[in-house]
Amino acid sequence: MEPAPREVLPDHRPLTEDELRYVWDLYCESVDFAAVRLARESLLSVGPPKVVGNTVHMPSTWGGQPLFDGSNRLTHAGLRILVHELGHVWQYQNGGMAYIPESLWAQARSMMLGDGRKGAYVWQNAYNESVPWAQWNPEQQATAIEHYDAARRRIGAGEADSGDHQITQALLPVIEKVRRGEGAPHFSKAGATFGGVVMAVVFGGMISLLMGPVYGLSAALIAAALGVYIGGC
Repeated sequence: MEPAPREVLPDHRPLTEDELRYVWDLYCESVDFAAVRLARESLLSVGPPKVVGNTVHMPSTWGGQPLFDGSNRLTHAGLRILVHELGHVWQYQNGGMAYIPESLWAQARSMMLGDGRKGAYVWQNAYNESVPWAQWNPEQQATAIEHYDAARRRIGAGEADSGDHQITQALLPVIEKVRRGEGAPHFSKAGATFGGVVMAVVFGGMISLLMGPVYGLSAALIAAALGVYIGGC
């Protein structure tokens, strides 16, 4: 007798029980998982996966791998992405919207330095320079959480190498901070100005390149206002 087909889940939904079990002991009570929503192929899913507030926006595939199966549940690759993106949900729930302009600025700065967008994700730079956890950029924080989780799973499966043990030993202190809700990006009043400038430069520049300077200026003004609001949250 063939098993009954699984229910196809909606494109915008809460996390499933399996997904919750996958991430619970990493974040524990530092994330309100009941508030988290997963959005497949939303308007904000264009490009890489991203988080706005409590919503994780994912495309159907990323890096050549499907992130969802036929019933709209996350694949193994999708679960790995979820671990990283929940790092941004953690930042939002424990520090507000400051992570958005800080992440954009970190990526823009990395590109200006010639390291590409991915240079902003290298947590080892902050770790090796003894930068306090609260001062790591949002992508370094989320990537560190992702790498710790991947390493501990390989250790648990008996597939680890010496690098995995080094990663878990190095990152366990910051993971303990994550579980206590400590170190998420925050903005002071000065952060409102910073957020406005970053949002204006990044979004204004992108729209200017795609649609011309007039549209770019309009986008910069709108982004600046949004950045000021976000930075002040």
